[in-house]
Amino acid sequence: MKNNIYALIIFVAFIGCGIWYSLNYVSLKEYERTYEYSETPTFPALPLGDEDAPIDINTANEEILSEIPGVGEKTAALIIKYREENGNFTDINQLDNIEGINKKQLQTIKHYITIQGMD
Repeated sequence: MKNNIYALIIFVAFIGCGIWYSLNYVSLKEYERTYEYSETPTFPALPLGDEDAPIDINTANEEILSEIPGVGEKTAALIIKYREENGNFTDINQLDNIEGINKKQLQTIKHYITIQGMD
């Protein structure tokens, strides 16, 4: 009798896991159909007002930098720290030298920034 109860518990657990997996697998497939990858990324408008005016990373403060999509407060502080230690940026690709900015993030950021305020 005990063996039958254990077998029933194992069977129910096995079926439960199968149902859970099926539901999550279906959800994942639905997610993939809904959010298909696009070769051409779309970028949100600047939240700062004039979307046609890129932000000068040589003059912007931490608050302004953190409003750029893909840049939070921590990354904005690192940009300013790098600027203070190394002087003004002369090339946007110098952002790649900052810890915490990867190549994908840099590609997003490039659309919102400029370099004007030089030493």
